[in-house]
Amino acid sequence: MFFQSAYQRLRKDGILLLIDTMREEGEERPVYLDRYCAWLRATCKTLSPAALDLLCDHVRGNDFPETTSTLSATATRAGLGRGVELTRMGWHHTWCFERAAPRFPIT
Repeated sequence: MFFQSAYQRLRKDGILLLIDTMREEGEERPVYLDRYCAWLRATCKTLSPAALDLLCDHVRGNDFPETTSTLSATATRAGLGRGVELTRMGWHHTWCFERAAPRFPIT
């Protein structure tokens, strides 16, 4: 739904920049959540244990990251061109998608 909505709103030469967390190929969501929350706890030293608990509870209940292959396929099905990964910092990826040209010229 997100990619379809983005496609409809983009101009023909528009691009979509997407920054989000993503799972490794073949990585199951519970494994991802365990690793991501462990990373948050090890990295976010200025947050209290209670704040980290709230953050991890939020992530576990609301984050459903996809793999890069699933994300790219979903974007392509919505009409966007092949995505290009611009950067990656751990689980956080930045992708660029172009609005694909129509498959069949309108005459």
